[in-house]
Amino acid sequence: MLIVFTERDLARVRLADTPHTLSEITFSVRALRRREVSGFEPWRGQTISRLTPEMRPLVELVPSHGWIPDFMEPGGRLSDGLAALRAVSAAEVSFDLARIAAERRPPSLALGLVADRKQALDRLAEAVSAYYAVALAPHWPRIAAGFDAGRAARARILAAGGLDLLLATLHPSLRWNPPVLELAGYRDGERLDLDGRGLLINPGVLAPYPRASVILPGGSVPMLLAPIWERPSLATADADSVPAGDLAGLLGTTRARVIRAVAAGCTTTELARALGIAPATASEHATVLRKSGLISTQRHRNTVLHTLTPLGAALIDANPLSTPALLLPADLNRAVTRTVGNRSWTWGDRAVPPS
Repeated sequence: MLIVFTERDLARVRLADTPHTLSEITFSVRALRRREVSGFEPWRGQTISRLTPEMRPLVELVPSHGWIPDFMEPGGRLSDGLAALRAVSAAEVSFDLARIAAERRPPSLALGLVADRKQALDRLAEAVSAYYAVALAPHWPRIAAGFDAGRAARARILAAGGLDLLLATLHPSLRWNPPVLELAGYRDGERLDLDGRGLLINPGVLAPYPRASVILPGGSVPMLLAPIWERPSLATADADSVPAGDLAGLLGTTRARVIRAVAAGCTTTELARALGIAPATASEHATVLRKSGLISTQRHRNTVLHTLTPLGAALIDANPLSTPALLLPADLNRAVTRTVGNRSWTWGDRAVPPS
């Protein structure tokens, strides 16, 4: 697919501020079907055992391969997405059912959508809600943390190198040749003219394979789903219990300072500079906090960005500073010049290998 920008579109590109809940739901259903995709156990087996007949419309509509209806993936939080799903138009349904019919035998829900669209969409929304409660709600803090880390990494690229650098480094399957963004291997031969609508970039978290894709919700801004580099483990403990008491007493003085520095988002080198410790020591502290589920690390090439998980954020919220913070020195933003393709750009110091 070729995505064609106008000057107005370039001014309207933005990063999503919340996970695309219904996309994460459809990603996870696809992961249930594709047992060869690693990284989803024991969640996959546990979730399959909890599926109920009520969830059947959703599970049948999302195939292991092929077209997932665009009307299934309106953006925003779950409540917004369900409301939009119930209000899908006949034209949107017809478009997606035609795409499905060209690939495979339509599921039973397709007949319902033709006979009584409102009733079928209500059934589908109820299936989505029931599935979410069982499959993803217990793990949503980890999914949200993965989204936050992916968004933070891209926001830093945008701030340091502008939109040109962001689009050039967004995903390996994307090629940016202004004013065209090409999605290699995705809906080849198709062209999407943004026509002044802009583009919403969303870091997909649970995509079973790391391929960028586009969602065209009716009447809304086109969305580009660009999967994050490291999918979070759905077996990781979430923030349902937060230790109380003094943070330094709990973690030790240095590690308490580390987690407070990470609250703003920082690289290993920046972390070391902020605390006045060796990069190797900063890396060791970050590793301990990451294994404890308190921070998340996003890696891309030789760049590392640490951000808080919901558990880490809750821990800090429960232990506010009684004295002003001792972070962050003025030289934190010291930068070096790098080259991407034939473009030079400046970003914060990334000299230390990923921890």
